[in-house]
Amino acid sequence: MMPVIAYRVFRDSLPPRVVPIALGALGTGFGVSGLLAPVIGGAFVDGLGYRSIFWFFFAFTAVLAPLSVIVLPRTPRQRSAEVGRVDILGGLLLALGIGGILLGLGQGDKWGWLAPLTLLVILGGFIALGMFVLVESRVEEPMIDLRVLRNPAVALTLTVGLVGFMACGMMAIALPQMLQTPSSTGMMYAFGLSALMVGLAQIPFGITSMVFGPLGGLLTKRFNPRAIMISSMASFAIGSTLLALAHHSLVLVLVWLCVMGVGFGLFWAAQPNLMVEAVPRKYTGVSGGIQVCSVSISTAIASAIVGAVLSSNVADVGPEGPLYNDAAFTTIFLVGAGALSSP
Repeated sequence: MMPVIAYRVFRDSLPPRVVPIALGALGTGFGVSGLLAPVIGGAFVDGLGYRSIFWFFFAFTAVLAPLSVIVLPRTPRQRSAEVGRVDILGGLLLALGIGGILLGLGQGDKWGWLAPLTLLVILGGFIALGMFVLVESRVEEPMIDLRVLRNPAVALTLTVGLVGFMACGMMAIALPQMLQTPSSTGMMYAFGLSALMVGLAQIPFGITSMVFGPLGGLLTKRFNPRAIMISSMASFAIGSTLLALAHHSLVLVLVWLCVMGVGFGLFWAAQPNLMVEAVPRKYTGVSGGIQVCSVSISTAIASAIVGAVLSSNVADVGPEGPLYNDAAFTTIFLVGAGALSSP
């Protein structure tokens, strides 16, 4: 929900000339998280086990929630006490629809992609989404005005975001697995890094994302945000291609992550600005929510693709689990690059 809130707070509380830069600064926030989260997570996993990460989430939220109440400004809409009717039925149908599709995609590799349960859950999700469309076209105050989604600028921005996050998700899932493969296996890509070292290896990605987020926001004031979006997709696609073709040297992997970090930072500057430009002010929060939903769906698709590619490229099964062919990681990164090139 945080990006959604940020879009609305920025648009309601800041002068219009500052909004593009503020939205680009979101890239800095994601860059900082990309810098710190893998390191903190790796330290927790190595020292206390993976369950400790969930306790960290609990403590983080317990601190952040009251701080947000104190620090975040009340928007003009709140001050005017303008309250609309909440579309509860639409919200439930949307949650069931997206939840069903995500559950099916997330568990398909475990349940079997053609298993009745997988097909039933995914089909149920699509049916719920169909009912959601019918409800939204008839209620007076819909959760999502479907006319907004028919706007070509909105539809294209969401499609590009879906593809972009799918490629990013594939990298985020496959890269740690590749880097943690024990070097004793003899695989050319195996570096045998610990979870903490994997986090440290992703620092270049976080730094470049952190730098190019606000820089992209500044560039959107001078150039068309579409040009920034194209640049972000091209940078990430180039980095993903290079990672696919040359990932047998840790130094090269770090360099390619820098290239991909440039694309990630520019992406978070371009997409929010494109969405804010395309929708009326009153739909700013809803449009951000739709973006977040597309991120969840693209991440689930990325997980399914990575799982399918890895399971079809098992070289051996040892005491520490499956060992994958080098072709598996090459394929994953190339698929991500190809997806980025399609829009």
